[in-house]
Amino acid sequence: MLLLFKLPDSILPNMPQIKDLQNLCFNLYFIMKIMSVIILEALNKIPASVIYYRQILQKDATNIESIACIAVNYFYNDQPEIALRFYRRLLQMGLYNAELFNNLGLCCFYCQQYDMSVSCFERALSLAVDVTAADVWFNIGNVFIALGDLKLASQCFRLAVSVDANHAPAYNNLGVLDHKYGNISQARTFFQAAASIAPHLYEADYNNALISHDVS
Repeated sequence: MLLLFKLPDSILPNMPQIKDLQNLCFNLYFIMKIMSVIILEALNKIPASVIYYRQILQKDATNIESIACIAVNYFYNDQPEIALRFYRRLLQMGLYNAELFNNLGLCCFYCQQYDMSVSCFERALSLAVDVTAADVWFNIGNVFIALGDLKLASQCFRLAVSVDANHAPAYNNLGVLDHKYGNISQARTFFQAAASIAPHLYEADYNNALISHDVS
């Protein structure tokens, strides 16, 4: 699960500070592209929104949101090595926060750069606060699942819910692990907790129904 960056309160240019016609045209162009991207993302037309992000980068090569969103698109299209390039670009630009190092850690892991992945997650934890720390622990838990270490994965998910008691995906994954170990009642409790916190999380309802089917 990649994390979104915390952008400034407004991504639109400050119109009263525009001094000449050239700046006015540029800012109007920028505003139109940003609004187009927002509409496309609301319609879930991600590939089309990436095209607009690329057009924004042609005008402003340092636009953080565009670089980050293009990286996310590459990551979820199974191209983490390309996403890694974009995230490294953000690092070169001076961006330094937990979300960036978390995403770098995930990209490095799926690129099989395990040593870099560990150091990135360590840096993310050192910078993370509150809910972000829970998301980082959740991602580390998923990494341990991929490596086959279910005990460490369970500990990471428990750390996630200790930081954020409303972290539904962590409860769901704890339920899956308990079900694997045969703790049916505990697994059901975790699934019910996840479903009550996040009704949109269909995995929790599906897993709970699957347990009920198996028991009956």
